[in-house]
Amino acid sequence: MAERVGRIQEADMLSETAEPSPLPEPSTQEKKQKKLPEIAVVRFLKNLFNFREYLRRMCDTFGWKFVSFLTVYCILDKGLMWGFYTALLLPFFNQYVGVAGDTFQDIYVLALLPWSMKGFFGSLSDVFPFLGFYKRHYMSTSTVVGVCAYMTLIFLSTDFMRSAVAVVGVLLFLGQIQRSVIDMLVDAKVAEYMVKEPAIKGDAVSYISGLMYSAMMVALACCVPLLKMNDGSGGRVMFIVFACGLSILLYPILRGWLPEERVERAKANRVDWGKAREHWKLFTIALLTAVSALGLGVVQAVAADWARLGYLLGTGVLLMVGAFWLLTRLQARVILAIFLLQSMYIRLSGGVDYWFTADEKCVPGGPDFSMTYYVLVSRFVGTFALIVSVWIFQAFIAPKWTFRWAFMFGVILKSVAALFDIVIVLRWNLAIGIGDRWWFVFGSSMLAETVEMFDFLTAIILISRVTDTGVESTTIATLSGFWNYAIALSRSLGSMLMRVSGIRTTVPCDFRNLPLLLSVGQVVLPLALVPFVFCLVPNVKFADPLEDRVQEEKEEDGEKRGESEEEESRNVEESSGRVAERVVRRFPTATTLGVPNPSIDGLSEGSGEEEEEEEEEEDSIGEGVLRSSSEVRQAEQEVDDNFEGSVASERAAVG
Repeated sequence: MAERVGRIQEADMLSETAEPSPLPEPSTQEKKQKKLPEIAVVRFLKNLFNFREYLRRMCDTFGWKFVSFLTVYCILDKGLMWGFYTALLLPFFNQYVGVAGDTFQDIYVLALLPWSMKGFFGSLSDVFPFLGFYKRHYMSTSTVVGVCAYMTLIFLSTDFMRSAVAVVGVLLFLGQIQRSVIDMLVDAKVAEYMVKEPAIKGDAVSYISGLMYSAMMVALACCVPLLKMNDGSGGRVMFIVFACGLSILLYPILRGWLPEERVERAKANRVDWGKAREHWKLFTIALLTAVSALGLGVVQAVAADWARLGYLLGTGVLLMVGAFWLLTRLQARVILAIFLLQSMYIRLSGGVDYWFTADEKCVPGGPDFSMTYYVLVSRFVGTFALIVSVWIFQAFIAPKWTFRWAFMFGVILKSVAALFDIVIVLRWNLAIGIGDRWWFVFGSSMLAETVEMFDFLTAIILISRVTDTGVESTTIATLSGFWNYAIALSRSLGSMLMRVSGIRTTVPCDFRNLPLLLSVGQVVLPLALVPFVFCLVPNVKFADPLEDRVQEEKEEDGEKRGESEEEESRNVEESSGRVAERVVRRFPTATTLGVPNPSIDGLSEGSGEEEEEEEEEEDSIGEGVLRSSSEVRQAEQEVDDNFEGSVASERAAVG
């Protein structure tokens, strides 16, 4: 005891005489605050110099099998295949199949519709363990479907493709089901690890992004000799690469390199109705989006333009009404804002791409870009613009801006990018002395990718802030489905307007109304949505709590507390009623006094055994209470004795 007191006094004296630690210099603090964040690709390049330690951290967190799966998946599916897809799809349809610009845009919409159905795929995998797994066999089945689709495209004749373009679109649709399903399930698994180990978040994102962008650059380099053939036949090679890549990816999927436990045999291939009932609103809106996307594909193939316009407007209104009915108020507002911003920016890639690559016969005095130059420059510059835009977003927009002004910046940037296209289509750039190639490189090709990335990053962060607890991955997939469906509506509306306005992309060509469509669809309409941005998007910074979300959580907590209090009061009333009944039974009644009472006699005859059981229970409880009371008194006595003994021993030691 004395030694402990002496040590404490000595420590106090040392702390009083010690010199205070110097504060950090303000300049140092400013330097730390002004340090710009690194993007995922920069972190990936830095980690290459210490790759062994970087890989060890990844394997310690994810396991070597999952890291190997991510490596194969990011290189093959997210990198090489997507690089080939974006580089060779346009020349394949333009030069090899020979379809018009509006038809190409319709096929592109149909092919990417599975990305609007991600919420449905996520909901299905959450409630139905297919063959005993929630992820594995969804990925394997979709991969087999993709391999079969691309193998069919390899062996289809050119004449059949030209006569049945819709069949080609359906096969591409089946191939994109594989990409959307695996993308959604892998993101969900990575998110699970990030929740368990938040420190690994930067490593995981940089690993995935670095491999993806590196593989995309390799794919673009491999496309150079295919594009130089200048006949679009490289699309056949693209389908061969896709079939081989998915066959390789099928091996780690079936071997279980994505870690997942098998469910019990009794739960396999059975719907988890409890989870479905708990989150029925989210699953319903995901189903509505998926059905609307499938219907859009059918309408594009068989319906007239005005019927398509009615379908687009009808499904848009239906989904927005469903969002406000099934989702929370804040989620519905966010979805409405994103839906309007994406659907009202009319995409006219079928007209713009064909105008840039049209020859002198089609567009006299036009740019007449070769397909090799147009695709490679737009893709290389676009990929570089993506990396730069992510850095700008992380360095300047996310730390300081609000969601509202970030969306406003995207709207303004979209309009500016459209002005570059309008200027070059009207040939005004030549009047001011700027060539087509320079205007194209530093204009629309770079700004278009930057705008898309700014919009996507802002939207995905805002969506992640309003997700439902416990089903974050499914909520993000469902709300992202709205984003993709709005883009599909925009492209479908654009191809319809191209036909209505009389734009022709084949000889005799007619692009006279293209500047008007660009002005209205990509400048006027987006700027007209500015008031909706102010009304729907919360004006809070990216790192600040959303006031509406906090208020909704408080209301939900209040409702839960109210329900628990009501349930508790009911339990108290029931228990007090049982106690009162027992007490009343102890009072002398007409029956106990020898006076017959039919109403009580009928009850007492049926509850005699229950009374005996209750009396035995009360006796046992009473004995337990007496026994516990005696044990408590005995323990208190032992504590007092021990305390007195310890005090006496300490006094003896001091003496």
